[in-house]
Amino acid sequence: MDTLIWLANLAALELHIPLSKIQAVAEPDLLLFDVDPESPAGLNEAVQTALVLREYLESLGLTSFVKTSGKKGIHVVIPLVSGISFKETSSFVHAVAIELARKNDFIVSERSQTNIPGTVLLDYPQNSERGTMIAPYSLRATREATVSTPLEWSELPTLRPYDWNIFNVNTRKKAPWRQLFDERHKLPV
Repeated sequence: MDTLIWLANLAALELHIPLSKIQAVAEPDLLLFDVDPESPAGLNEAVQTALVLREYLESLGLTSFVKTSGKKGIHVVIPLVSGISFKETSSFVHAVAIELARKNDFIVSERSQTNIPGTVLLDYPQNSERGTMIAPYSLRATREATVSTPLEWSELPTLRPYDWNIFNVNTRKKAPWRQLFDERHKLPV
């Protein structure tokens, strides 16, 4: 709590977190799919991509969790068993992105392809020791004061860009990430 008060006194709005604990910095606890729409694509296309991604991950036996990025994108995470390296998670996310891009013309797997209007990037390089993601329930520096909000998958299809913000996120009764670390996964070979 003291750290949060200190950060508030510094006027720190956006809090980004690593994907691993300090005790095991080289072993991620979470695998991250950063679903990032490129203009003119927006949140609707990000949602469509996240749903395609979830279905694919389920076919591999992986349970995933979803949250808004608080801006235009979606984050999909998978809790991991210990002993997996960032090289392995990055390679896995990249391979999934390539496979989904092959099957869906609106998905791209490389940052060099983001110049294609209306595409959605499945960004994999954040799966590194220096990579971070916006923390769940972190405020974003937007005009609308949006908040990166954990969601239930059933909430995703009706999501609108500014649904969760500093004025209403504290009224949220759902806790969709409560069981995030109840089941950790190995990566499929």
